[in-house]
Amino acid sequence: IIKANAYDYIKNLASKLKIVAPISDVNEGENDSLPQVPYKYLHSYEQNEHALFFGREKEISDLLLRVRGARQISMLTSLSGYGKTSMINAGLIPALKKTNDYDVFYIRSGSNPWNSIVSEVFHKDPSTFAIEDLNLNQLFVKRYQLIIIDQFEECFVDSPTTIISEIDNKMMQLLNRFPKISLLISIRQDFFTYLTKFKFLNDAQINSTYRLEPLACSSATEVIKKPTEFKVYNFSYEDGLVEQIIKDLSVSDDNINSYIDPSQLQIVCYFLYQELLNRKETVISVEIYNELGKANGILENYIGESLKNYDDKHQFLGREILKCLVSSKNTRISKTSFDICLELKSNANSDNIYSDNEIRYMIKRLVNARLVRTRTISEGKKVYELTHEYIIRKINEWMDTESMKFKEVSELFRTEYSRWSKYHTIMPYNQYAEVWRYRSKINFTPQEKSYILLCLISYANYDKEELKYWILQNKDNSFCDADLMY
Repeated sequence: IIKANAYDYIKNLASKLKIVAPISDVNEGENDSLPQVPYKYLHSYEQNEHALFFGREKEISDLLLRVRGARQISMLTSLSGYGKTSMINAGLIPALKKTNDYDVFYIRSGSNPWNSIVSEVFHKDPSTFAIEDLNLNQLFVKRYQLIIIDQFEECFVDSPTTIISEIDNKMMQLLNRFPKISLLISIRQDFFTYLTKFKFLNDAQINSTYRLEPLACSSATEVIKKPTEFKVYNFSYEDGLVEQIIKDLSVSDDNINSYIDPSQLQIVCYFLYQELLNRKETVISVEIYNELGKANGILENYIGESLKNYDDKHQFLGREILKCLVSSKNTRISKTSFDICLELKSNANSDNIYSDNEIRYMIKRLVNARLVRTRTISEGKKVYELTHEYIIRKINEWMDTESMKFKEVSELFRTEYSRWSKYHTIMPYNQYAEVWRYRSKINFTPQEKSYILLCLISYANYDKEELKYWILQNKDNSFCDADLMY
């Protein structure tokens, strides 16, 4: 006999059952709920879609070993778009469930991952929660507990230093008090250096990180072919087409090892399958592939589809940012957000003036759309670049001859200024003449204005009106005084 109010007792029991329930066990085979289409476009795979998650078998096994072998913390990192979230949900979690050793909890970091843990794992109010009151026997069922924190980079975007410090302290308390709890932290590669802000992550843990690479060509072939084995989708590829898609998408950094960007592969396969449905056919043929423009044509079309999600003003801004990342020689070029802001303000007319915040916001959207990627260079500086050469051809359609000439002049000028900064060399007069022609369109920094004046007075024959113009441009410019002394 339990002496208690029946309603209150059952209500309390129900709340405890809710707390105890981690991610549900994964069912095997065809009983899994499959999505309507076999390719995920740019969406991540869910846990119940693991039957469709192909090409990552070795990586799943390696990550599982890393997690099980870690003392308390393991880490997963990759470039944006390589599939960390899919790897976790459709790869690692089902593999962990098969061991029957783990209570697994998945959370998305947000600006404060500690609050996410308290509310979503412990089902407590973060504002009143105390670790001392936590009783693991009431919370967990299995031998070990794994809390997966995905997209950990989010906590660096909006959280001030004081919040970062508070998160750090709470994490240390949790791990010290409950040694059976372990963490898997998933973070974008370009944010990896930020982890040094956390004391609970020591050097050994950071150095033992699992890095997810792009797909090998053999793995990408599985991603394309394996979904055709599901009767529910009822489709196939014409002989030789899969090999052609792999060839068209493959990239080689060292002319030895070729790889495929997972997000680009999903985009191409998704559009091919959608076209098949539109035609009410069952075989994705070479003819369909060619009519869509092959891989490059499909990806170029995706650019337009991505920008359609925004109003006219931000569509224009998105195109301008992409144009900034193409050189006058039609190659990809890396730039910081500061460089992009500077160039856009140089090009802006009175109808299209954007704030730095608007530009940075749109850069992030282009990164999320897999059109732009980030890369960390010397001293932790972050630069942005196009994800693939195919984007350049589409961008060229947006640029007229005059725009290309202006881009060429701007690039040559900043190359000369860079040489001046290093070697104190003067810009050739013929290049100065081009700069003079575009002076009203280039948004010069005070240092650059000073450099131009110095170049002009060093020439044997300079125009007095031009000299007067640059003197006025350098009025109250402290950099100019220092350069002229040189």
